[in-house]
Amino acid sequence: MLAVSDEVLLLYAVGNKRERKWVHEVNMKRRESGEFHHLMKQLCQGEIKFKEYFQMSSNQFEQLL
Repeated sequence: MLAVSDEVLLLYAVGNKRERKWVHEVNMKRRESGEFHHLMKQLCQGEIKFKEYFQMSSNQFEQLL
């Protein structure tokens, strides 16, 4: 069964084929999962997404941390 937000997104995608934009799964789940605890796990799995989000490599991030 689809959640209400999933239904809205699906209807929006079907109705606006010309303006449809792909959104990464990480960003879709950010509101329900939280910014840090779940997002960091997923971002650390892929260096490309990590760099796009933080604008630095994971090594640079660890040095700052």
